[in-house]
Amino acid sequence: PALTHQFPQFRNHPQRLFPARDTLRMEAGNLFFKPKTETSPPGIIRIDLVNVQTGVHNLVLEGVPGFHVEVSGKGAEDSEKVELKAGTYTYYCSLPGHRAAGMEGTLTVR
Repeated sequence: PALTHQFPQFRNHPQRLFPARDTLRMEAGNLFFKPKTETSPPGIIRIDLVNVQTGVHNLVLEGVPGFHVEVSGKGAEDSEKVELKAGTYTYYCSLPGHRAAGMEGTLTVR
């Protein structure tokens, strides 16, 4: 609370103020994510999304409102931190048709 008062831009995402316990590098391409499965310890996790082909893609976590990274064009990168408890999370591209075409994976936090 005291830190988010001093830095109001972090009020809705206080995890951005703290170091990540783990960093996951995810690649997005034309209708795929690589890897399709990831594992991480619980806590603050940084997810780096890199576009290895053309097009626009994003990565959202099912059941985690507000988490979103997006890349546009080959070589584009975006990253965000998220605090996750132990559990299984589905990540996917929310652009129309992308998830149904296979842009989905599983993140296990344990």
